[in-house]
Amino acid sequence: MDEHNHSFHTERMADRLIGMDWFRVTYLVRALSSNSSNYP
Repeated sequence: MDEHNHSFHTERMADRLIGMDWFRVTYLVRALSSNSSNYP
C-alpha cells in the first residue's frame, strides 16, 4: 500500500514539473516567435 502511495506521489510531482517545463517552453517559443515577427 505504501509503495503504491509513494509511486503515485512521485508521479504527481513529475506531472507538476513537466507542467512547469511545458509552460516555460511555451513561453520561450512565444517570445521567440514574437521577436522574429518584429524583424522585417
